[in-house]
Amino acid sequence: MSRLQFDILWHSPAIYASTGYGIQSANYVIRLIQKGYKIAVCMTNERYASFSYHGIPHFAGGFADAPQDDYGVPGILNYSRVMDFRMVVTLFDLWPLHEVIGPTLKRLGVKWAPMAPIDSEPMTRATRDHLLHAEHPIAFSQHGMRMMDEEGISHATYIPHGVDTNLYKPMPRHKEMYKARGKFLVGTVATNTDPHDRKNWAGMMEAFGIFHKKHPDSVFFGHTCHDMSEGGFDLGSLSHRHNFNITVPTPWQYRIQATELEMATMYSTFDVMLLPSKGEGFGVPIIEAQACGTPVIVTDWTAPRDLCGAGWKLPVVHKHWMKTEGYWGIPSVESIVEALEEAYDLWKQKKLDDEMKDKAIEFTKQFDFDHIIEKHFVPFLEDALDG
Repeated sequence: MSRLQFDILWHSPAIYASTGYGIQSANYVIRLIQKGYKIAVCMTNERYASFSYHGIPHFAGGFADAPQDDYGVPGILNYSRVMDFRMVVTLFDLWPLHEVIGPTLKRLGVKWAPMAPIDSEPMTRATRDHLLHAEHPIAFSQHGMRMMDEEGISHATYIPHGVDTNLYKPMPRHKEMYKARGKFLVGTVATNTDPHDRKNWAGMMEAFGIFHKKHPDSVFFGHTCHDMSEGGFDLGSLSHRHNFNITVPTPWQYRIQATELEMATMYSTFDVMLLPSKGEGFGVPIIEAQACGTPVIVTDWTAPRDLCGAGWKLPVVHKHWMKTEGYWGIPSVESIVEALEEAYDLWKQKKLDDEMKDKAIEFTKQFDFDHIIEKHFVPFLEDALDG
């Protein structure tokens, strides 16, 4: 029986998954297939069932006795033994993957290209240890490139995360949908899953409370899970503590993924998007918002440092050392308030769009998926697969 042959085994959530990695994977995989590459997906989110989705093979990630062997690693190693792949690309966090993945692929003669999120400074020890075994490490942020270079991983390739600018573009505003007609609308698109509060919801709530007291004609909308059901904070209670009421989507609107049109309309309706994270491997909403012409307020730390083309970068005043052996950076509440004040002043003078909109859209052109495929991904594969 002949062995199945592919150019790439792509390790990620299934391309229909509405997660960050799933959306990025769908855009990469479909475009690379259109370029003539033969690709199969090894799923992190499906252990047992293999199937074809829109003609693209999706293989089960498999299972193992030890929990650390999960996330599709058994599938990667099994398929690499029984099928012919020229390369395995992993688009997933590296720290939960079993330490055998790199050495085993190397022993099997399969090239490994991990697209690695690096959300701290320096990179965590687990991420570094994996990358040292990778033949073709990929950084999807300029911060990731800097951190790899600091660790002596000088053969890394930069391939950023992207956005489809045909979908994410300025749309008509609908402030009435967010209870903000005639008001200054601050929006955040972020998970609320981390008890360590990586997205800095506590800082955002405190800062907006101070800002809202001075400017009652302001509304904060959070596209997120507002309660503790996903492991994060009770944002309703937290906003109440700071004397305002956060506006949130219904659980159905949030959990049943909004369409790109709805997301683009939401970003376009925000006057400014606030995301002062303590650490980001990338931060796709930062790019999505700017593609829709909306300025952003982000922390001058990790990936967001290089993703603010129109808006405000907040200096770090405190660094928090994580047990994973990397620092997160925390901006001051006062600096968040100051950025909101500057954005509000421009809005009040009806100058916010004039100063920020075109600059934001122009900046995001470098992150358009079609541009990334042509400028970054195809040249990388031509060199890596044939080298």
